[in-house]
Amino acid sequence: MNFTPPGCETVSICFLSNRRMSCLSNLTFYGNASKKPETDYLYMLSTKTQFAGTSIHKTIIQIFHYLIKKNYFEEFNLLDDGDYWETNNEDLLEQKFRINAGLIDDFSIAVESIPKNSDENFDEYFKRIIQKIEKRNFK
Repeated sequence: MNFTPPGCETVSICFLSNRRMSCLSNLTFYGNASKKPETDYLYMLSTKTQFAGTSIHKTIIQIFHYLIKKNYFEEFNLLDDGDYWETNNEDLLEQKFRINAGLIDDFSIAVESIPKNSDENFDEYFKRIIQKIEKRNFK
């Protein structure tokens, strides 16, 4: 089953016969793999919720909490940048979303307003941008 909430990447919930999750694309690319790390990739799924908002993020997390309670998984690990999976703390989730949105906005503004010098490579350019962001000085 796949579903795509507004502003969110597709969430794929596909159970294999070993009660682990995968998705169609991972099955296609790694279903016949026999060596690491490719065998691990079969079970690595991700969904970006940053632009979907906290309500959709919470709903997706609650779906996985439900599936865990119903013992659907043989093995399951979820990494949540918003820490909602581990804490169910809505205030913390809101704070993490605000911080990430601020960082994205700051980086976008910096790239738009700070040109790359002709004598610097991209590593140097991005280091310079990050220094400016840290100082909150886009001059």
